[in-house]
Amino acid sequence: MTPSSARKPVKAWVFGLIAVAVIDVYLAFLFFGSACSAPALPQFMVLIVLPAIYLALMYLTLKSEPRT
Repeated sequence: MTPSSARKPVKAWVFGLIAVAVIDVYLAFLFFGSACSAPALPQFMVLIVLPAIYLALMYLTLKSEPRT
């Protein structure tokens, strides 16, 4: 039998956090760097609410994983 390597669950959370931050910065640049005529509420939801919900769900999922 080969010994199983210990997987660090925080690593996936960090990669997800970096991906969300990069995409959020890119979308913010598109919204505010160009002449985007989108209303403020959808911009707020795309830039703040959706990433916050995604990160919270990702955190809860990784937190509930069984430790081996």
